[in-house]
Amino acid sequence: MNREEFIQYIEKNFDVSGSTVRLINNILYYVEIQGVDEDEQHDMLSFMLDGTIGLSDSEIRQICLCKGDFMKTHIKLETILKHGKYEIIKATDTRFGSWHYGMFYNRQWREWSWDFDALKQKIFSGYYEPNMAIKE
Repeated sequence: MNREEFIQYIEKNFDVSGSTVRLINNILYYVEIQGVDEDEQHDMLSFMLDGTIGLSDSEIRQICLCKGDFMKTHIKLETILKHGKYEIIKATDTRFGSWHYGMFYNRQWREWSWDFDALKQKIFSGYYEPNMAIKE
């Protein structure tokens, strides 16, 4: 099941509030945009959803978050700032108009934030020094 199908499954088969559904949707969205393989998706989802509303491992295994299709269809990416090996991109969900910023070092993800100025300050203050970068 993709994210939308799984949310429908939750709404149909579990007695959960709207805020719980939104929280689960946010978890699914977060895992979806990470671009990890199915095994790592399962590990992340199991860690975040286990013990929440009574989902079984087999139900969690049915979730297939195909980042490529989602990104091509719903996400617009634009570079906001480049500084040396740093880059801040803005990811906009075209369905809802919501966005967040991602900081990359040497084309590898470092962190997400809704606060562009905070990310920019980290870059220019040397918060992420080259020796702190993800191993290449």
